[in-house]
Amino acid sequence: MTHVLNRIILTAILALFAVQANAMWIQPDWYEVTQPGVGTNRYAYSGNDPINNFDPLGNDFSKAPGDYDFSEEGAAREEAEMQNRDLDGVTDGIIIDKSIGHLSSGPGRYRSTQKYLEAVASGKIGPQNSEISRKEALANIRDLGEQFEQRSLVCDASCEAMVPGPGQTSAIGASVAVVGGVAAGTNSIPTRGKFKGSTPGTSPASIAARQAFGNTRIPGNVRLPAPTAKAPLQTSNRVGTVVGRIGPIGAVVGGAIVGTQVIRRDSQVLQCMSSCYSTGFLDR
Repeated sequence: MTHVLNRIILTAILALFAVQANAMWIQPDWYEVTQPGVGTNRYAYSGNDPINNFDPLGNDFSKAPGDYDFSEEGAAREEAEMQNRDLDGVTDGIIIDKSIGHLSSGPGRYRSTQKYLEAVASGKIGPQNSEISRKEALANIRDLGEQFEQRSLVCDASCEAMVPGPGQTSAIGASVAVVGGVAAGTNSIPTRGKFKGSTPGTSPASIAARQAFGNTRIPGNVRLPAPTAKAPLQTSNRVGTVVGRIGPIGAVVGGAIVGTQVIRRDSQVLQCMSSCYSTGFLDR
């Protein structure tokens, strides 16, 4: 489970750079305990309470009935409401299933369920106000956690299989970005009194690229830009020459290509997981 969550967390962080119109799941994080409503809900589908912070429609959590507001006033209000909940009726539009303490009014209610069960387990809601025991509440908390873990594995695998991977441009961009990243780190250090790259073929980047790729020609004998300070329009059909000279540029351009492709795909994957998590799981 850990490796799955780590991957999802990294994926979600990438989404910070996505266009909001293409990633509806980026929204204010109303469940950030230290600063409610600040930042983006970047962990909505990752290891930091992926279902607790779940809202596939992009609704404001602070306006959703039954969800929890972690501001000082909100916490006091929720605590007061928790103590006086009518388990036989409807509170704020939330129907409570007394057998498991489940709030069954729609997506995003897992947090309220968990909070309710934790309150029972900790004694904040005593036996006189609850029809389930502390032992049952603890068992239900564990059950909810196990169900989420199982479903997250299923959703993760299913959505990864359904959404096609990045195209060839991403692979090309990745190759250029990796080599370019190395080259960019050494591109401006003086050599023999001149800046590296000012004399064609003498920079460590060019030398390293030629050693790595040898005399390999670009397929189809296509010529690509291989600019130098003195010949900005120069081209070459040698892989090593092209990579060595455009490495620093490639680190940026290639990275942008990779980022765009990956973000576009990850947005689709996470939206798929959004639907997967909510289907037949939150409302049971």
